[in-house]
Formats: sequence, C-alpha cells, structure tokens
Amino acid sequence: MTSNSSRKPNPYYQINLWSRFFHGWISPLIQKSHKQDAIHLKDLYDLLPQYESKELCERLESNWLNELKQTNRQPSLVRATLKTMGWRPFLVGLIIIPTVNKI
Repeated sequence: MTSNSSRKPNPYYQINLWSRFFHGWISPLIQKSHKQDAIHLKDLYDLLPQYESKELCERLESNWLNELKQTNRQPSLVRATLKTMGWRPFLVGLIIIPTVNKI
C-alpha cells in the first residue's frame, strides 16, 4: 500500500524510541484485529519506505547475485535474505508473538 492510497499514516515516525524498540505502536492494531476477528485494509498503516516491495526485491536480487558470485561457498537464499532484511524482523517476531497470545 503506498502513501497515496493509504488512509492511515504509519505512526512509527511519531513515536518515542522505547515504543519503536518494543513495537508498542502496533498493539492497537493487534487489539483491533482480535475484537473484529480480522484486519481490514482500511485498518492498516502505510508501509515504511524501506519495506516497500520494489525496493526489497531490488535489494534481494542484488544480494542473491552477490551470493551466486561467491565461489568459495554454496549460494544460500537464507543468507541473501538476511543481508536484505537483517535480523530485525526475526527479533521482532520473537518479541511480538508471545504478546499476541496474551491479548
């Protein structure tokens, strides 16, 4: 979803560092999904620019081509994906998943 078509700007840029680290800004969206038993398109926030698919695809393709060029090891899509996204999405999952079960 691009910023032109979104109804809700992403709150990530207006929150403090503590909420960014613990992803407290997403809790209202999770609670709303539990009340409605679904998340509707109008409920979602704009994507952050670094997570838009075009940019991610270009970065992943570049990292995959670099993996293929490595002659001293077997190419790995997991390694290319980690170079593209980093560890942050996995760490966020470790923080958010236990909290979703408590809501």
